[in-house]
Amino acid sequence: MRLSYAILAILLFSNAANAFSQTISKDSTKAKPYVPSPVLKGFYLVKELPEKIKIYNTSLQQYPDTGRSATIGYTYARITIATEYAKSGDVKSAENWLKKIPVLTYYNQGVLNVAAEMNKRGESAYAERVLAPIVDSLSKIYLKTGKEKSLFNENMVVYARVLANNHQPERIVSYLKPLYEGSGKSFESDLRSMALTKPADYKLENNLSVIYAKALSETGHTKEAIKVLSFLNLSGQCNTKELREAIKAEYLKIPGGQSFYYKFADSIQHVYHTKLTAFALNKKDDKGKPVNFDALKGKYVLLDFWGSWCGPCRASHPHLKELYTKYKDKGFEIVGIAQEHSALPADRLLWTEAIAKDGLTWVQVLNNENRDKFDVVSEYGVTAFPTKILLDKEGNIIGRYIGNSSGGEGFTNKLKELLGE
Repeated sequence: MRLSYAILAILLFSNAANAFSQTISKDSTKAKPYVPSPVLKGFYLVKELPEKIKIYNTSLQQYPDTGRSATIGYTYARITIATEYAKSGDVKSAENWLKKIPVLTYYNQGVLNVAAEMNKRGESAYAERVLAPIVDSLSKIYLKTGKEKSLFNENMVVYARVLANNHQPERIVSYLKPLYEGSGKSFESDLRSMALTKPADYKLENNLSVIYAKALSETGHTKEAIKVLSFLNLSGQCNTKELREAIKAEYLKIPGGQSFYYKFADSIQHVYHTKLTAFALNKKDDKGKPVNFDALKGKYVLLDFWGSWCGPCRASHPHLKELYTKYKDKGFEIVGIAQEHSALPADRLLWTEAIAKDGLTWVQVLNNENRDKFDVVSEYGVTAFPTKILLDKEGNIIGRYIGNSSGGEGFTNKLKELLGE
């Protein structure tokens, strides 16, 4: 799915700043002086492109493009300007600004943004031409070494849509299949976008799993398409009427499709029920008692993945306590699952201190204990903290909520839907 450019820029900046500075130092033959902020003061506050360019030129005169801080700032400004030119259809000006980017990795990021805008303007042939060599290179690296998965994923968010516009479902499948299977039957970009987007604003058509499923169906692999869409639903990644209708539309395409869907759904639910059994056998709560999921049948159960070190997790606890007080007598229970990063004795101390300080009164489990026998975090495909997974009264997953941002509203809304105001 596609993130807005502003959100994408923030994510890329926070994740890539260290790698960027390392690349700059490797490419430099001589250490450059540190240039302090404020470079580009006011650049992101103005809307019009000429104003941005004016601020860029003025800043460049005052603060030359030398040093880590300045180079990072100017690089993202160049990407921003190139993207704005692409939005207006001026691809030549966009390309000229991309040429000013000194590091290949970030030049490629600029190409991706420009291609995305050109694709939206209907210039899919151009977008395919400029992205194909980048995506092919990332695909080869990923297939050979398993590296660059995140970067490959981000490029496929745009490139899959380009290929769809150019009516090339076979190529979509060839690129996305290894990425999907190598990422636990999900795409990092989908999980992140759902976490950042309000449920009401989320567009299923931008979901990479949905694009992949459509391409599978168009290439005659309808059963595989049903599996992809069904897992998206049954794993709790997305549980909407629109998705359920999309699954139904697929299974109605083939003889016996409905029966195939129900058998597959049953098999997935059986797998998750088996996980709950293994969880109960291998984990004890903070008081040394086994976790009894049988006693929780008939209740909606929240698996809350957190850690004492996780600021956003701890910040979510006051609201979670409010919800627990409101709904615990209406058939709602919580099982907290903490993951710590120290040696086990220290982990237990940090964990129990956090439980006491935050005033958590529901069942708590430390994943680090008996992790070799059953790793709850891994088994439930948790890759970000906090993550909350909601189970129905039969232990089936009906929701997965990542982070505390816009997408997190879905959890509170879901409880209102199930248990009332």
